[in-house]
Amino acid sequence: MAQQCPASVDVTDIQFKLQSKHKIFGENSKLRDHVNLLACASNHGLLFVGNPNEPELLAFMLPDIIYAKSKQQPVHVRTTKLPNVANTIGCNADGSMLAVNYTLQGFGVLDIYHVPSFASSDVKTLYSIRLPDQNVYALHILWNPVLSNIIGVVLSNGNFVLYTLKDGGAMEMRSLNNQQIQSGCWSPKGKQIVFGYPNGKLQQFKPDLTIVKSIICPPNIHPGPFDTIALHWLSTFQFVASFLQHGDEAMPNLYLINAPKGGTPVYINYNDVCYSGSEPRKQQVSFIHIAQWNLLLVTSANGVEIGLLGTKDSNDQPQWVHYMLLDEARIEMPLTEGSDETYPIGLALDISPTHQLIMGERKLDTMPVIHVLSTHGHLLCFNFLNLTTNAVNICSPPAPIQYALSEFRILDEGSLTKSSSTQSVVEDTKNISLPPIEQLPPAPAPPLSFNTQPQINAAPQMVSMFGAPANKNLFSAGWEQKSQNLKFGAAPSSQEAAPIALTKPIAQAAPMGMTQQTLKAPQPTNEVFKPLYTVSPEFAPPTVQSVQQQNQQPQYEVISKSKAQTLNLNETNTVIQQMIVMQISSFDKEIKQLGQKAKLALNDDPSVMKSYSKRLINLQEIIEQANERDFIMDVQDLRHSLTESYEMLNECRTKLETYQNPDTPGVKYLSLYDCISQRQLKCLQSYLTVNQSIMKRLEDQMDTQWSHYQDLVRRNSRIHLRIPCLDGIYQQMTKLKNLITQQQSKLHYIKSIIKQKDLGSIRTGSESRKDLSAQTIKSDGGLVSLADSILSMTIQSITDAKSSKLSENKLTALRNFVSEQGKVKIIKPQRPNRVELTSEVILETKQLIKKKETKDKEAKVAAVKAQDVVKHSTTATFKPMQTQINQMQLQKGQQQQ
Repeated sequence: MAQQCPASVDVTDIQFKLQSKHKIFGENSKLRDHVNLLACASNHGLLFVGNPNEPELLAFMLPDIIYAKSKQQPVHVRTTKLPNVANTIGCNADGSMLAVNYTLQGFGVLDIYHVPSFASSDVKTLYSIRLPDQNVYALHILWNPVLSNIIGVVLSNGNFVLYTLKDGGAMEMRSLNNQQIQSGCWSPKGKQIVFGYPNGKLQQFKPDLTIVKSIICPPNIHPGPFDTIALHWLSTFQFVASFLQHGDEAMPNLYLINAPKGGTPVYINYNDVCYSGSEPRKQQVSFIHIAQWNLLLVTSANGVEIGLLGTKDSNDQPQWVHYMLLDEARIEMPLTEGSDETYPIGLALDISPTHQLIMGERKLDTMPVIHVLSTHGHLLCFNFLNLTTNAVNICSPPAPIQYALSEFRILDEGSLTKSSSTQSVVEDTKNISLPPIEQLPPAPAPPLSFNTQPQINAAPQMVSMFGAPANKNLFSAGWEQKSQNLKFGAAPSSQEAAPIALTKPIAQAAPMGMTQQTLKAPQPTNEVFKPLYTVSPEFAPPTVQSVQQQNQQPQYEVISKSKAQTLNLNETNTVIQQMIVMQISSFDKEIKQLGQKAKLALNDDPSVMKSYSKRLINLQEIIEQANERDFIMDVQDLRHSLTESYEMLNECRTKLETYQNPDTPGVKYLSLYDCISQRQLKCLQSYLTVNQSIMKRLEDQMDTQWSHYQDLVRRNSRIHLRIPCLDGIYQQMTKLKNLITQQQSKLHYIKSIIKQKDLGSIRTGSESRKDLSAQTIKSDGGLVSLADSILSMTIQSITDAKSSKLSENKLTALRNFVSEQGKVKIIKPQRPNRVELTSEVILETKQLIKKKETKDKEAKVAAVKAQDVVKHSTTATFKPMQTQINQMQLQKGQQQQ
């Protein structure tokens, strides 16, 4: 089971102070998921932002973003058009390359830009890589933190691709397929890479994608099933991951994983440090680790606050603590004009600032800046202040940079309006001329094909991939011609040059779908043309005899040769001339064919011209009428017509069956006409099944909550004392009081009768009676005791008469039940016995209490003994008195007779 994280700590040494705020693009009603559109190249003084609403990449100068508002200066921005809206962007370790991912024609494309070129007049694209799978996008872009030419991409379908970029546009590609990879991160030294899988599984790989170690998450760590949506490698044996349980209302939980070598991994649950919500976007978490300060920044797609974790330990497995900052020192996302929440779509650390802040009388060192991009177009810049003693200065200002201000424009924040949808943006990009991923072959022509035609990339920025800068040589990407005076049909120059060694590239960046191309007239554009043909380094030039036999052999074979073989310049020129001649001949033939098709018979009947003109007019009318709105209306009308015809057909079939089988009961409900009702019934049954499952799940949840509530009540009932209900006792006491009152009235009546009878006259009877009466009735005290005895006997007889006695069986069962019950233990509050205390006041108080308790006990014992003596004397007095009363009653009866 996961351990609980340490308690959060209030920190005042770490503060974020707002430096500037800019509005860089308009709002959009539809928020995008799984995007990271902010990247910073501090050593080149540039900040890159991908516009989520427009197919463009924005480049800002960092001094403008940080100081423009304070100096009352404008903000300059450079816009680079993209084929489609960007998904994810990221800079490499040294800030020299920028990776931009977008989707084009169903494929994911990864463009690698040269970052310093954004400050110059021309923006250079070094690589344009098509991702291997279709209908996928880059979920995470992972640049190696040490080697700046290694980039990994975690795809949205669970695969992983690793590219090693080399000079001249060449690259190596490795991949992991069918792995269900959800997140990843390089080690701090860039020697290994770790991936996150479903249910918390982690695997470490080497750069050649050979597995090193697997970490299996125990089943009781997080409620499953869940995904590992984010992962970061902190130290050698420590990771931080974000787990997200399946479900719409699930929140991401942050876990610290300590995985020592040869030991059991330990999971520490930090819950949600960003206070995220369940909507409006899909859950996404990202990390920024500042190793010099031992701090970790955490952002969430649905969180309005940036979380911060820190540690002061220096071992391999430090203990991280959630830092709670002051209210005025936190990074919180701003509200819109309508008081709606905004959410982060990018976070970047900038170490280029040179300004020094003053707090009170203390002048601080240069501090970094945190840039945060919101979903509604706000770019926030916060000063990252670390006021702890002995804090390392991590800022590194870049060298002076000369920006090409003519390529930048001034940002007009007031002109930014709200965007309604991203779909219109995608439709507008269709009008932009962009290099396609795959091109269709041209019209049929006498082909010149080779078995293999890999592209030769011999120099940097000469590679032709998806419209990237290609070699200026029109006919070959791997042949460098010394002579520039070569013309069509002319003999090759006799000037000799050193042979060129051709080497085969390691991998092609994006294999093109064209194997045939036609010669086209050059168009004046700013981009460099792509090569017409690329020849394999293993290609051997054919002899003159093989060229003469091209009618019998339409295709040339590639003869394998070693990679170190050199080609003579004269043979090279011969091959190029032969290719040019063949291409010109095929182009000429194609033009003649097109001319014959377009040629009209002007000398024939004029009706032919009229028919052509009518056809053109009709086509023009059709083109004018064929707009999108009319097409949508026609499709809707067609749908309604098809529905009506289907209903009519079913009705006719039903009537036909009824006519053929008039006596068959229920034919109406079994007919084909009732298929609509059957579909509705199936739909309702499916709804019923879903509702039943929901009800069952709710009942289970209610049972669970009820059991928890009962447990809570039972636990609380042991603490609180229960006050019994005294209503029954009070009622019984009232009845007894009334009964006592009645008996007291009878007692007074008896006393009055005895006084009237004057019992003193009875003494004349005999001497024995005189003696007895003298002994028994000596005073009013004896009379009172006599009355009390009579009253007690009367009350006992009345109580016995009124009380219904139980049978012998019931009494026996009641005795057995009572004997089986345990003794009731009455718990009384007791004062704790403080043995260790030696205070004289307390000891004297204890002695006084003990003496008082002893005296009370002795008084109780004496009272009990006195009561026993009174009972015995009353009984002895009552017996002769009863005999005397009986004799008196007998004498009274005889006198009356």
